[in-house]
Amino acid sequence: MVLNKKGMGVSVFLMISFLLFTSCTKKKEVESEVPKNPEKYMVSHNEGSKSAGGTNSHGRDDVKPQGHGGGKDSVKPKMEILVPEDVKNTWESVKLLITDKKTNKQETAEVKIGDKYKVRGSGIVIHVGQLLPDFRMDALTMTSMSNEPNNPAVNVTIVEGGKEIFTGWLYSRFPDVHPFEHPQYAVILVEGVRKK
Repeated sequence: MVLNKKGMGVSVFLMISFLLFTSCTKKKEVESEVPKNPEKYMVSHNEGSKSAGGTNSHGRDDVKPQGHGGGKDSVKPKMEILVPEDVKNTWESVKLLITDKKTNKQETAEVKIGDKYKVRGSGIVIHVGQLLPDFRMDALTMTSMSNEPNNPAVNVTIVEGGKEIFTGWLYSRFPDVHPFEHPQYAVILVEGVRKK
């Protein structure tokens, strides 16, 4: 009888140890899981305006990769912008349509990539970043899938009175997706301009 209790005690101890070991092992596997097929998270410009921004978080740098936990200790990865060499060598500037909503006056400004433009009669300065003529985004990167203007997007930072008021992407085909919102001015990407 005493031997059976000891035997049962050892069995229970071994079973608990095994369960603790397997639960810890499974937890580590879940935490280190990385998407094996990033293409399935790729956004296609053929999916309409929702996929060009709305529900897929275009223009945001706080997108978390699929498969990772979102707890308070999670670190948000920084989105990487990859501009292909042929894109860098082809596109020189962008045309922006700037509208004064109070007077309904519009102006089209051509701004070189990497330069800035001051909106006349205001304290607004537009800093033009990268142009991606065929914008695509997955969980970790933003890039151009081709050198054709299938889904043009430009990264801009807009400053007013020395204070940054907008950083994000302007989309030529989807101007209402994550637009620059200001009480007086609207800024829209018209198109990219190729080098001559």
